[in-house]
Amino acid sequence: MMFTRTSAMTTGASQWRHFRQRTMAATLLAFLTMAGGGRAQVTNLTNAGASDYRNVAFWSEPGVQIEVSSHSFRNGGMIRDESVCPLNRPLVPAAPASHCWISSEYEHLPQWVWIHFPGPRQIDQVVLHAASMETRPVEFLGQYLPEGGDKFHSFFHVQDARFDPQTLTYAIRFKPLVTDNFRLFIKRSAASITPQSWVAELAQVEVYGVNATNGAEPATIAASKIAASDLNSGLHPTKFVPKVRDMGDTLDISTPWYRLVLQKSQPRIVELSWDSLGQGELGVNLLQESGAYPVLDPVFQNPMLLGTSTLTRTGNVFHYSPVEVATGACEQVSIRANERGFDLGLVASANHTILMRGGLFRFHFAANQTPTTFVGHPSEIMNYVATPAYLAAPDFGTAYITRQGDPAAFYRKPSALFPATTYWVDVAPHQPSAEDGVNEIGPKPWHVTLNFAVQQPEPLPDLIKGDARLHRFPKYSLNMVQWRPDTGINGNSVMSVNCGLAILFYAQQSVFVPQLKDGISPMALVGASVDRYFQGAPGYQMPNRNVCAPDWWSSRETAAYLVISAWYVVRTVGGVEQLRPWLEPLECLASHIEADFGPDGLIYHHGRGNMWFDTYNYQGADAYSNAADYRAFRCLADLETLAGRLDLARRYQ
Repeated sequence: MMFTRTSAMTTGASQWRHFRQRTMAATLLAFLTMAGGGRAQVTNLTNAGASDYRNVAFWSEPGVQIEVSSHSFRNGGMIRDESVCPLNRPLVPAAPASHCWISSEYEHLPQWVWIHFPGPRQIDQVVLHAASMETRPVEFLGQYLPEGGDKFHSFFHVQDARFDPQTLTYAIRFKPLVTDNFRLFIKRSAASITPQSWVAELAQVEVYGVNATNGAEPATIAASKIAASDLNSGLHPTKFVPKVRDMGDTLDISTPWYRLVLQKSQPRIVELSWDSLGQGELGVNLLQESGAYPVLDPVFQNPMLLGTSTLTRTGNVFHYSPVEVATGACEQVSIRANERGFDLGLVASANHTILMRGGLFRFHFAANQTPTTFVGHPSEIMNYVATPAYLAAPDFGTAYITRQGDPAAFYRKPSALFPATTYWVDVAPHQPSAEDGVNEIGPKPWHVTLNFAVQQPEPLPDLIKGDARLHRFPKYSLNMVQWRPDTGINGNSVMSVNCGLAILFYAQQSVFVPQLKDGISPMALVGASVDRYFQGAPGYQMPNRNVCAPDWWSSRETAAYLVISAWYVVRTVGGVEQLRPWLEPLECLASHIEADFGPDGLIYHHGRGNMWFDTYNYQGADAYSNAADYRAFRCLADLETLAGRLDLARRYQ
């Protein structure tokens, strides 16, 4: 039986009576169920008192909050940021499983569900409802975060959960525990084919207990003030003098290379633009109206509204007084204007440990102006970009970002894959540690300075300098690099979907990109993209399963494009070390192509016949796909020769 949730307010009267009868029976059953599974299925009792044994995580419990490590913007019950989490909502038999929570298809297990109670609760049982037997979690931990602590304590660990195939439930009983929160930490699911094996999926989480009144008040933390002298970026003025215009409510700072507009009453960059040619073409704002500003998103709380601040100037340094970003946490922002860029100084501290989603300074990029994107080293952890990195604004130019001081990284808040016109990037106070974006700030001040230096990256400078028609090339030379940290794959744009059928164009152009600093290579981003596809990442007109699956399909040119792109990566930056783990998926792709050979020696791709974004639809053999497939076999012959597999090399040749 499949379960999903619906609000009790919208359930019909007959459905609601059935629901009440079922939950009363299930409650009795839960009391009889011991640890290790069973048919327990319990839902909150209507009009339950504070001392009643009940599901204390249910949505109708006043003040209950629930967070998840990630969610799918394509599937499940949380396809929008504002969607209500379904995990503590009522279940209704035979409703579509698509209403369940599904974690991001681009991230990895482990994933978690974290429930916060409005006060201490004595709990002794958790009941999980799977969305299906195929996607049920099989290994997971029960955890809680102690009051004021920063380390989770695990109090149960299930390594082989056996859900009831009829009710899709699994119950865990444990020694009574008093806590104000519970986290289910999922390490492994029943799915065995990538990328389904990456994804966590659940219909509901129930936590049973009563209000706890043990006579001890929860520990509180003294709200000590943070001295303003402790929060100072330490940026000192230099001899450079930028052009500064007082615009009333804002201050306009510019050089021929970039422009910043600062709000006077709050630490906010209202406008940001740059020009890689240094010709003062600065009319397009790379930011949305909200700009760039200090922020702190506490888990289970809404972010605090940005308070007022005083802006002072000392030469080329613009210094904001500290502002409160959360209860007991303050941040100070300074900006130093240089000739070809600026320094952003950030200092933050809290009088107690605060967990947050993201970071402490947020850039709200306007992708409807231009899809500004990072070009850096690919990270194995989704959503993050480490420094140093380039920030490329297509058609306008590129800034190179370096860091001094404490660890920091850029965290892209995951958003809808397509379509979208805006996205957020935070400066996180730690190096990448987890894909879920949970960071922390505490009493030790966090102090970092980010340098944004506008650059003139251009390929083949000796060729370009002799042709006046190409003098604007530095503005466009990284346009084709549209890396999405939240998918780990190059997309059509930083706000669009990723397509295996387009990966070859990124690979071919990456051969000619400028020489970048710190070993940063757009071809390495192509390699990371190919690797993600080989691991089973989804893409446009590509299935959610391994390329070696017998029923794998794609648009006509995708298989060949993946092979040729892999060849570019191996022959430029990857070498034999990168080739070896790719041999199996490459040969699987070749087998898919080879299976469509016709008696006349041409390849007749079966299935939908689509090629290139549904623009062309062919039946039979088409010349373009055959040409791509021919080149793919030539590339495979070369790669097999490089790997010393001469029999296969001759076969593909």
